[in-house]
Amino acid sequence: MLTVGGHGIDLAFVRRVAIVALGKASPAMGRAAWNILDGIDRRLLVISDHAEPLPPGAFFVHAGHPLPTAASEQGAAKALELAEASSVDDVVLCLISGGGSALAELPARDLTLDDVRLAGHTLLDGGVPIERANIVRHHLSAFKGGKLAEAVAPARMITLVLSDIAGNPLPSIASGPTVPDPSTFADALDVLTEHHLLDEVPAAVRAHLEDGANGLIPETPKAVPPDSITVVVGDLEMAVEALRDSAEQSGIAATIATTTLSGAAAPTAVQCLNRTGTGLSIFAGETTVTIRGDGIGGRNQEGAVAAAEAIEARSDVVFAAFATDGVDGPTDAAGAIVDGGTAARGRARGLDIHDHLIRNDSNTFLRAVGDLLVTGPTGTNVGDIWLVLRNA
Repeated sequence: MLTVGGHGIDLAFVRRVAIVALGKASPAMGRAAWNILDGIDRRLLVISDHAEPLPPGAFFVHAGHPLPTAASEQGAAKALELAEASSVDDVVLCLISGGGSALAELPARDLTLDDVRLAGHTLLDGGVPIERANIVRHHLSAFKGGKLAEAVAPARMITLVLSDIAGNPLPSIASGPTVPDPSTFADALDVLTEHHLLDEVPAAVRAHLEDGANGLIPETPKAVPPDSITVVVGDLEMAVEALRDSAEQSGIAATIATTTLSGAAAPTAVQCLNRTGTGLSIFAGETTVTIRGDGIGGRNQEGAVAAAEAIEARSDVVFAAFATDGVDGPTDAAGAIVDGGTAARGRARGLDIHDHLIRNDSNTFLRAVGDLLVTGPTGTNVGDIWLVLRNA
């Protein structure tokens, strides 16, 4: 028997299990599922942004992030192929983790990958929150927003989710390929309008969304097969609870301030500093950056530079911000750890911290002063964690 979320599946009546793992944690999740199902006829597809050892015979796709690549198309097409080839006696086990929105993508029939990439770039640079951005992504894709679930029928579908979004909104995690999509084409147009991006996306994208809103293109699936099982197996709350426990075991008083951190990275970092007392305060979630300058960085690094400017010359506080996947924006850093001397260390090197902040050039500044946190890809992803450590 295979037990998932309280549901029992008698494997004696299962012909084959197709394991489709996509996201930044997919290599580890895929290996674990493969080992658990030892002795069962099984297939394994892993779509990720980094390579790890996999079982012999696994099909690996090294796809792109934060924007999809040709390999992302290949991975999504292979996942749909496995789903469509499954019969009523098969189980399709989908292992979903953060980053899947870019790592697995198949553009809608009247769009190109360049159309989807440009739209995604516009959403990222426009500072659109991930849940809102994914509404647009759902409606540009032949894979997202429940479309993989559509392809699975009549096979049984099981989805295990490692969530990277606060509150675990299933349609937003990896753009929800196996769950119903409550949003509409009209909602996608509203997102672009609200953020003044409707004229910034490719003309083909706007035309596609308008055709959908006018009923010329079918909506995303609003239901999936009734015997589908979806279970969240890990999330940001679990991560910060473990972090708090670890701090307290080390003798550091720790408090979880929030697991729904959001907003523009720079001002949000300053707000976090103002919300803390003595000890370690933990903030978790995902902020945004609106690109206005010509620099390089990420939301965690930008938050760290803003915090460093705010705490200049203070000796009682340290601020850390990092992505749990080890990759913050288009850089090799997970984030940064800054203190009251960060700004002065930059000034000693001829760098103006405020100039780098307004040019979105946090990585250059933090690298010069030695405050970057570089871990390399961690093989998992549950969101961002910010820490404020304050002495009495």
